[in-house]
Amino acid sequence: MKVFRKAWNATALSALLVTAGAAQADVLYLTSGDRLSGEIDSVGGGKVLLKTDFAGTIGVKVETIAHMESDTTFELRTAEGDKIRGQFTATADDQQFRSENGDLAALDLTTVKSAAVNKLGITDLGSDWTNRFDAGITASSGNTETSAQNYLLESVLTRKRSDHRIQATYNTQEDEGVKTKENLLTGYRYRRFFGESWYGLGNVGYQQDKFKGIDSRWTLGAGGGYQFWNDSTGALSTDLGLNYVIEELDGVKDENPAMRWGLEWNRFFMEKKAEVFYNQSVLFIFQNGTNTVYTGSTGVRFSLTDMLTANFRVDLTHETDPPIDREKTDVTYVIGVGLTL
Repeated sequence: MKVFRKAWNATALSALLVTAGAAQADVLYLTSGDRLSGEIDSVGGGKVLLKTDFAGTIGVKVETIAHMESDTTFELRTAEGDKIRGQFTATADDQQFRSENGDLAALDLTTVKSAAVNKLGITDLGSDWTNRFDAGITASSGNTETSAQNYLLESVLTRKRSDHRIQATYNTQEDEGVKTKENLLTGYRYRRFFGESWYGLGNVGYQQDKFKGIDSRWTLGAGGGYQFWNDSTGALSTDLGLNYVIEELDGVKDENPAMRWGLEWNRFFMEKKAEVFYNQSVLFIFQNGTNTVYTGSTGVRFSLTDMLTANFRVDLTHETDPPIDREKTDVTYVIGVGLTL
């Protein structure tokens, strides 16, 4: 009898834990009577993106969902242009949406244009650390022998009201055993948010490209910026600041004030299996005249697994007043793989 009682208690406890775990998950109740549990990522394009443990991120057609529930706060936009913040809930099997002030309203999921988790509420983010490593390597032989390598390393630490980012890009190329390209670009950026959108910024950068006559170029600056959006579908931000540039070009050292304009954009597509991105930095160096230094990166990533991506990227640098006998524009095309941790 005692053995039976212990076994029954263990079973009841296990059932309670399973039930508690399920209660914490978002739930989609389908018109077929089935139920899917996971984490609702976003709504858009007539589909609900659901992160699951058993199948990764899946897209579920809105018309197949009877109703869904989530404790997460979403920013919802309807086809009529209304914008509401709140949670998906249900009463008597009818879809409802509870706004931030607690009001309940009936909701037809087919009228939802988009719903995304708004990451601009920095106070809700806690701490998050992500790391990315991309590598592109090419080689050819025959009439000519060429080899090229491109590496990108990015580490981002997001805290409650701030974030830190370290990024480094290294390119090298050899033609017929002779090195024809080698450049290094690194940078650190710190942002401190004062609200949901505005932030202060500090940045340090270093560049080296001896084939273009840039022995070293240090930049140090501060400024401010604005985050237009940052949700589960992508992000857009821009910033402007004053910088000080210390550089050595073909052995000649120089120091000048500068102004820097930065922009970062990314967007997810194909149920978040594809990502398009564009990042730029424009440095206006006030010397004899103005040397405008543009650095930009445009590309697309395709998810192969939760951690592995296939990448195509175009990196471009342009200087309006480069060192003597150097080209103004340098373009690098990169096809490779990436690892996200």
